[in-house]
Amino acid sequence: IRDRFLQCLTGSVSKILKFHVPSFLPNGEKVLLRSIIYADYASHRVTLHCKKDETITLRVPFQEIEQLLCHYSYFYSPCKGIIVNFYEVCGQSGTVFSMSDGSLIPISRRKSADVLCAYSSFCFDKIRKEMS
Repeated sequence: IRDRFLQCLTGSVSKILKFHVPSFLPNGEKVLLRSIIYADYASHRVTLHCKKDETITLRVPFQEIEQLLCHYSYFYSPCKGIIVNFYEVCGQSGTVFSMSDGSLIPISRRKSADVLCAYSSFCFDKIRKEMS
């Protein structure tokens, strides 16, 4: 029983830490990845839209942020110039994601099948982890 308890405790702590470990942005600024709702790119600037109405604007190539964020399975680019955090998707209808801050993010028709497959896999994994 003791070993099982320690195993559960270790698993729970690692899950919590995974979401609360900051990541360093290319400009050296720290950000909690789970606080990012989505990122968009316009006029040579990437804007990270975060919880609590916080935004972080960086002058870096979009590909640099895309490589950093999309390394994690819960970030995905549904269309050119946008990356969403699947944890912050409140709903999906047709070719649009509804985000936790009320934003509507389009899903590219060209990428639609891949995006919806990735989102479905994320949802399935999330439910499976919650049940175990």
